[in-house]
Amino acid sequence: VVGIIAPINFPFCFALDDAIPALIAGNAVIVKPSEKNPQSALQAKTLLAECGLPADLYQVVVGEADLGEALVKSSGVDMICFTGSTETGKKVALSCAERLIPCHLELSGKAPAIVFADAPLKRAARGIVWSSFFHSGQDCVSTERVYVHESIHDAFVELAVREAKMLKFERDLGPLLSERQLDITAEQVTEAVAQGAKIACGGAVAGRYYLPTILTNVSQDMNVTRRETFGPLLPIVKFRDVDEVIRFANDSPYGLQATVWTRDRKLVERCCREIQAGNILVNDGLINFTMVETPFGGIKQSGIGVRHSKEGLKRFTYDLTVVEDRFCGPTELYWFPYTPWKGKLLKKLRSFFFHPWVRRWL
Repeated sequence: VVGIIAPINFPFCFALDDAIPALIAGNAVIVKPSEKNPQSALQAKTLLAECGLPADLYQVVVGEADLGEALVKSSGVDMICFTGSTETGKKVALSCAERLIPCHLELSGKAPAIVFADAPLKRAARGIVWSSFFHSGQDCVSTERVYVHESIHDAFVELAVREAKMLKFERDLGPLLSERQLDITAEQVTEAVAQGAKIACGGAVAGRYYLPTILTNVSQDMNVTRRETFGPLLPIVKFRDVDEVIRFANDSPYGLQATVWTRDRKLVERCCREIQAGNILVNDGLINFTMVETPFGGIKQSGIGVRHSKEGLKRFTYDLTVVEDRFCGPTELYWFPYTPWKGKLLKKLRSFFFHPWVRRWL
């Protein structure tokens, strides 16, 4: 039995994203959706029943956070999949560790985008604005900090601001999911401005919406580049060279996703080797989550394990090793008794099989 605790964002997607492979692998599933929007998981249950899924293999339990805690601690659950904050994910991991059951955790992110001097600038500006403000930034892989080479910084800012100002509420952006997220976004902007950042666009609340906001004159030591926002906020930081920007990108407890914008293959290869992230995209953003044939997961405090791909399917299985002797002779050479002739024979066999010529032939 796999217990799935789904997040508030993308409630229909996450009601099924772990459940489908878990069912394919032969398990039953209990989904605990966010108490803010449980109807999506209930609708998923109805659709699976219409598809012919046997009754009760996919169950939905609705309630507050204490119900999720009870699900994690239930002796009837053999594995937990949790998508949400790092803070809560650590508590889930501790509970699973006490019971020695596996858990899959997809947690917080602070995805960096690196724009090198040779980047396709218009594409980078459009792609980064989209990957930052898509779903109003309420996505664990949203671009939450941008590092732009100093030689193209002003040109990039101008293009990004132009793109951001074209966004419309309801058409392109939705409201934030909670007042808490609204407050966090506003507080981070206020704090950054007090520390010297400048608002290039946005920076205000409009009912349940927050205007898509771009900050410039941002430094690496500000919280706006270090703490997850989960809102439509895009801080931009200048960098001088590749050593500095890789250091900036890795200066975070999170390691879920990063994007690199350049035409230089050597820069791409170096970034892929040295940036600490479970997913790296080159000249694109966010598209990887829809590529279900590829593994998706984070490192550091962004989670444990991967979803999607063959690896994501195998996490819902146990490995079993079966060894069978098909000849069933009366004894084996290495069984008791340990006689002198057996010892001599084993030494000769060892010398034979470890002889350089024999090893080369084998």
